[in-house]
Amino acid sequence: RRLARAAPAFDYAELEPHIVPSTKNPHQLFCRLTLRHINKCPEHVLRHTRGRRYQRALREYEKCQKQGV
Repeated sequence: RRLARAAPAFDYAELEPHIVPSTKNPHQLFCRLTLRHINKCPEHVLRHTRGRRYQRALREYEKCQKQGV
């Protein structure tokens, strides 16, 4: 934990449209694609965004955006 504080701040803004601060759990983030809560720890966020479930939901979202649905 001490080393995590010394590391440069992680920029959550680049994930903004899909991953937002949670309204129910202020210490967590919420993924709008997979409807899951994520810890604010950068490792947890990166693990979620690199995972199969998130990638599949992102592809589906982009496909729907192209079709205008």
